[in-house]
Amino acid sequence: MEKKVYKYALLLTGSFLLTLHSSKAQQRIYAPEAVELTLEQTIATAIDSSLNSLLAQNSFLASYWQYRSYQAEHLPSLSFTSTPIQYYQNFVKRYDSQNNIDVYKQQKSIYSSAGLQAKQNVMWTGGVLSLETDLDYIRNFGVDKYTQFSSIPVRLRYSQSLFGYNAFRWNKKIEPLEYERAQKELVYEFERIAGIAINYFFNQALNQTVYDMSIENVAQCDTAYQIGMERHKIGNITQADLLTLKLNTINARNHMENSKMNLDKSTFALASFLRCAPNTDFRIVLPTQTPYVTILPEKALTYAKEGNPKMQELALQILKAQQNLDKVEKSRFSTSVSLSVGFNQAAERFKDVYHNPLRQDAVSISFNIPLVDWGMTKGKVNMAKSSLNTAVISKKQSEEAFEQEVVLAVNDFNMRHAQIQSAREARQVAELAYEATYQRFLIGKADVNTLSMAQSRRNDAQRSYINTLSSYWSGYYEIRKYTLYDFIADRPIQIDTERFLSNKRNF
Repeated sequence: MEKKVYKYALLLTGSFLLTLHSSKAQQRIYAPEAVELTLEQTIATAIDSSLNSLLAQNSFLASYWQYRSYQAEHLPSLSFTSTPIQYYQNFVKRYDSQNNIDVYKQQKSIYSSAGLQAKQNVMWTGGVLSLETDLDYIRNFGVDKYTQFSSIPVRLRYSQSLFGYNAFRWNKKIEPLEYERAQKELVYEFERIAGIAINYFFNQALNQTVYDMSIENVAQCDTAYQIGMERHKIGNITQADLLTLKLNTINARNHMENSKMNLDKSTFALASFLRCAPNTDFRIVLPTQTPYVTILPEKALTYAKEGNPKMQELALQILKAQQNLDKVEKSRFSTSVSLSVGFNQAAERFKDVYHNPLRQDAVSISFNIPLVDWGMTKGKVNMAKSSLNTAVISKKQSEEAFEQEVVLAVNDFNMRHAQIQSAREARQVAELAYEATYQRFLIGKADVNTLSMAQSRRNDAQRSYINTLSSYWSGYYEIRKYTLYDFIADRPIQIDTERFLSNKRNF
């Protein structure tokens, strides 16, 4: 009877010590200043504030302004040109009619000019249409003194290359696709950043869980060792079992210190990635629900081909190779024409320079045909053709590899939900098994080895559950990155780019 009472006393003592240690551990872990962090918050903060996000935003802004510059080419432009003053003092050659010889005479002159030009690019022909006005002034000092004004009240000019390369027409094909690709690239980068955030989040969750379990393990090992010493006194356990309990306590404390260092490292890395204070005390809140969604590989491939910027980049590479070939072929010989019609006048007084202007017409046709270039032009054309063929083959090869990546990612993800259910159930069973084994150990019905095995299984089940969650969400965002499609909400992923343009954020 006394022996039975003594066992119950040991049980109550162990329970009290365990409660005391657990209470201290809870106070230590769940500090008032701790910041709870969910997976959704982590992803949102990373997309909004991380350096990766700011880099992606600024890259998009560069593409946006490039597209704006292209659009500006379609609009008329107005420019003002001027040489306010130009002074010369030099010797010039003059003809001496009395002596019938050329002589050098000193000459000083001041020159000034100003003009306006309105210009419009003609996209369908590749030419340039301009409307100009100009006023010049010159005053000579020295032997031949005179003052003169010259004006062009109005002149209409058109120039273009005949049968040549039309850059405007190719830009009309390429630039809108470039901007569309930049928009999709921004969404792609945000999904990639979300994947990085998921890795940081679950790495922090794993280290946090391991550290929490190590604190609890130290408390329980201390309790088990205290109970073991009492049992050893009455001969219920051997010296070897007692030493094993002591070794477990030492190992538990060492493991707790190592897990604390790992937690500090992952906390610093997470805070740095999210641009938070380095000493932020995160409390990771694991997702309680994992939506059950089955993704059809055919559907994912369709969205990936339509939305992935890499696919569009491959198409653009072929288009640019075709542009280069067209440019090289049409540059073998060049023919250009320039037409202008307008008025001009010259006078010694400013008030006369716009009086009765004379008609000014100009027509110019020029061409350049290489006769002997030792195969240089032919070589450039063949190089451009080879580059085009390479782009076509590379596109086909990249598409096949990309399709394989998408299909493998989808097939892998479709199995993840069942694995989460299994891992969650295994964690619950392992927790219950450990608690039962620990209670049995407290009353002397389980040995040290059984307790250690139950504890190891519980820890492994907890780690496995977190790793399975991480694989599920990483796999899902990997597919989102490939397809730019949200399969849970069943809609394309869209970003309001206007807020980046209005924000004008920088580093």
